[in-house]
Parts: sequence; structure tokens; C-alpha cells
Amino acid sequence: QPFYVFLIETFSQLAKDIDTKRPKQEKEFDKWRKETRLRMSQGERYLTDVFYKASNLTKVFQRIESAQYLIKRSPKMFKINGQFIGRKEWAEYHFFVFTTSLASVLDCMLLLVAEIYELGLPPRFCTFEIITQHDWVGGRYIRTSLRTLNKTIIEHSYRRNLFLHRGEEASFRDLTEEADLQHLELLVFFEEHGVGDVHPRIVSALWKGQLKEIEAKLAAHELAVKK
Repeated sequence: QPFYVFLIETFSQLAKDIDTKRPKQEKEFDKWRKETRLRMSQGERYLTDVFYKASNLTKVFQRIESAQYLIKRSPKMFKINGQFIGRKEWAEYHFFVFTTSLASVLDCMLLLVAEIYELGLPPRFCTFEIITQHDWVGGRYIRTSLRTLNKTIIEHSYRRNLFLHRGEEASFRDLTEEADLQHLELLVFFEEHGVGDVHPRIVSALWKGQLKEIEAKLAAHELAVKK
């Protein structure tokens, strides 16, 4: 994106100039950061704030891509801090990360738009309704893009709310045939606990095939958001 290229190139030079005066002792960093910001021109502060919001959005997409990759890894059961993590738990955890990250794309985009247009709003007021109806947000393209993104994100936001606010299991059953997935989860459970009568290689192949199908759907969801 031309915007990101310009932002990175411009900010990189500013950051390089600033970093040469960074204190070596970590305890002096906060004081140095505040003093540095006070010495910045209005344009430099604007560039820094926009870059920070744009970087957060970039990091969200990095987490989305990492979650998709890790879902496919599907390691055998292992133990960490006294808790056993199996294939199902591993996949559902990274699906949780994928869903919450994808749903936050709109939030980060609203914050970025508010920063670009210098709306001066606290983050809690950078809601979809306020940003899309704000008089300072110029151009129909921005509002239309945000509305399109909101429609694309809405199912993921609903799923995120179930995970975060209702404590429901981060299951991806709505992405595949529930009966088939439940049967496969049972096979995996029996195989991991040594009580199944299906060869472990067959169970592993079936599970990886299921995850490959799910990962393809997640990639399609990510692509829809990026558009």
C-alpha cells in the first residue's frame, strides 16, 4: 500500500534521528520519551501517532497469519505447567487467537482513521457509529469502506463476544459439519489416551485433513477483510 510505504519511509528517518539520543539506562527511558515528544513539532507528533496506530493494525494481521499457521501444526499431546494440551485444545486456542484478532481489525481501523483525521477522540469514543458519522471524516470512500468492513467482521465479532464475554468454548464447529467434527474429536481423544481401535496414523491424517479444510476457510475470511 502506498500509504504504508510513505509512512514507513518518513517515520524511519524520524525514528533514526530520535534514537541516537536514547538513554542507555532503562530507568531513564520514560522521562526521555516524554521530553522527546515535547520537543517534537506538531507534524512529527502527528506522524508518530499515525505510525503507532498503523503499526498496531499491522501486528493484528501478523497474529492472524501466525494463528492460521499454528492451527495446522497440530502437535501430539504434551504437558505444560501440569496441564495436558492435545490436538483439539491446540487448534481451538489458535482459533480463539484468530477470531479475536480478526474481530479487532475494525477497532484498529477506526482508531487509525480517527488519528489520520485528527478527531481528538479518546479511544473509547472511536466507535463505528461516531467515526462513520463524524463531519471531519471526509470522502464517501472512507465511510463506505468502513461499513463494508463492519459487515465482513460482524460474524467474527459475534463469535469473539461469545468467547470473551460468555466464556464459551472456542470451537470452530460453525466452520464445518458438526457431526463429522464431533466424531473426529472423539477419535482424537481416544487415540491420545491410548484407548482407540483406529490406527494413530489414520487418526492423525484425518485430523490434519480437517484442519486443512478449516485453515482454507480462515484464509478466505482473512482475504475478505483485507479487501
